[in-house]
Amino acid sequence: MGIPVVGTAFKKVFGTRNQRMVKHYLRIVDEVSSHEPSVRVLTDEQLKNKTKEFHDQIFDGASP
Repeated sequence: MGIPVVGTAFKKVFGTRNQRMVKHYLRIVDEVSSHEPSVRVLTDEQLKNKTKEFHDQIFDGASP
């Protein structure tokens, strides 16, 4: 059985597993949201072309 004080101390310093996961996902949300202004102005046709462009980049081995 573990020492409860140590577990509590770790949670205060590092947060709970759920808090760490939420923090990680919020970083991803912020990154995606930063691209919104440039994507919002695109037409439907331009979005389709972007999708094809991303597909080709991934197919050629580039990381997303």
